[in-house]
Amino acid sequence: MSEGGKAKIARRPFLGAALAALGLAAAGGAAYEAGLLGPFYPKTPYDDLLDLLPDRAAAITVGKAVLAREPAYLPKPAAVALRRHIGRNSLSRVLAVEVAADRLSEVDGWLLPATLADLSALAAKADG
Repeated sequence: MSEGGKAKIARRPFLGAALAALGLAAAGGAAYEAGLLGPFYPKTPYDDLLDLLPDRAAAITVGKAVLAREPAYLPKPAAVALRRHIGRNSLSRVLAVEVAADRLSEVDGWLLPATLADLSALAAKADG
């Protein structure tokens, strides 16, 4: 099984193992996309916006601080305004423009882009 000091790998077992690994990777990707892996959040009417957040749990924590200073926060009009403001842009693009324009909100001593503060408040409100 050795030619010139190199081990020879049989083709069928190698292909079988490669196909098994590929199948496992595909199954894992499908499970991730289906939401079977990672944190689960109940459905809300605002999931199109909340899915933009990379860490909804952290956003909920920040959002609670935002809601503490804005007790009259109404999620439906806020969601309409956020959808209009973000449009088809990526969240990172919107936040970068806001930082450049100095459109920031202070939340417990932290300066955040206003859209991120608004999305965080929406996440906290949707969480209950």
